[in-house]
Amino acid sequence: MNRKLNLLISCLLIVLISCKKENDVSPADAQFLKAVWVKGASEIQLDNASGVILITLPESYTSDIVYLDLDLAAGATLEANPSSKRIGFYFKGAYPKPFVIERKNGDQTSTDLYTVYVEHTGKLSAVITSDMLLYPGQEDYGITYIKFNSGIGTVPGNPESTKVPMPTLTGSESSIYIPGRYDVGLSYLSFKNASPLFYSKNITLSLSYGEKKFQFAEKPQIKRAPLSASISSIDMLFRALPKDKKIGIAGGFFLPNLKYQIKAENDFMENALWLKANYLNNYSLDFEIPSQMADGIYLLTFYEDDTPIKSINCTVTNDSTQTGIGQIWTEEMDCPTEVIFDNPKRITLKKGDIFYVNPHPLEFQSQYNPLDKYKTLPNLELKTGSEISILTPIVRADWCFGDHSVFVYYGEYKIPQTLPQGKYEARLIYPNSGPSFPYPYLLEVQ
Repeated sequence: MNRKLNLLISCLLIVLISCKKENDVSPADAQFLKAVWVKGASEIQLDNASGVILITLPESYTSDIVYLDLDLAAGATLEANPSSKRIGFYFKGAYPKPFVIERKNGDQTSTDLYTVYVEHTGKLSAVITSDMLLYPGQEDYGITYIKFNSGIGTVPGNPESTKVPMPTLTGSESSIYIPGRYDVGLSYLSFKNASPLFYSKNITLSLSYGEKKFQFAEKPQIKRAPLSASISSIDMLFRALPKDKKIGIAGGFFLPNLKYQIKAENDFMENALWLKANYLNNYSLDFEIPSQMADGIYLLTFYEDDTPIKSINCTVTNDSTQTGIGQIWTEEMDCPTEVIFDNPKRITLKKGDIFYVNPHPLEFQSQYNPLDKYKTLPNLELKTGSEISILTPIVRADWCFGDHSVFVYYGEYKIPQTLPQGKYEARLIYPNSGPSFPYPYLLEVQ
């Protein structure tokens, strides 16, 4: 009995010793990475069991990049660059750096993931690298890009750290204090609802990182992001703008003390018509088209004071059966809907030239169904005085619209060699509804 008990105890001890040995020497320790060197580092810690590499850099380390020289185990290579034993990366205010080591054993390949964390012991220091731009919205945002000089490594600096850079904006004359956040991936500071500081001339920008504090020497001046203005794509592309109804304009950053208006024009008017736009908030305006404005297609240009923001073509009518021309362009493109809707230009063509026209309302079809190469598209009528020429289309399709979910059909047309020179009205001739409104610009044929 005692002999059996002793044998059982011996077996248990062997199992326990085996388990301890397996925990003490991990496969990564034996098979992948033996040591790491970093020139200029004050401390390096390698934990093969967790795959964590901790690097501490002194204040004297001024480079933006840290290089790791790796002592790889026999047969091990870097997955991303098998011929190299060195890894380098920008570390200041950046994410920790992951990398994979692989080792082949016959037909089998084993891998291990390592992550490099860096801490910099110097004083916190940074510089502003861009203007602070104000973006519109119910919660507007001020955004500026920065570059760290010292005092910060990766974020986080080790697996347990919860420290993140914390920026603040302060307007000294208004006593406004706005906390912000730091985007690790893109290296910018963002501040929600920063518009109260838009007119401030004495803004202070500061940063904290754990116990470290830093105040930028520069006094940032908040500027508006590039101004934009647009009508909803449903109104612009799929239906006409109505008269005597509120029409929304989205964009911004709009200001309540500035004047907003829309210039409506085409080549069939003696004088352009100016429409007042009403300020609603920093990201929206609205306006009305008066009932006395003639039905047709207009070039609408949005203005802030005397500065044009953007121009678009729009069909104006209360008659839902009326059709128009959306855009006309001359450059062959796979994805014209990515560029053709804004700021249309006058078109000058020569005999034999090819050009493209999309109808209004837009002709589209789900990409779940096959492309219809024989789809019926309207002919194009070119008219000057008594001279009329009818051009037939070749069916073309844009496959990029709606995040590549729909085909948008448009026509390819060619100027006949026999067409006389001149300026022509352009209309689409629909089989069931007749001619569309003329394009707002006359087409010049040379």
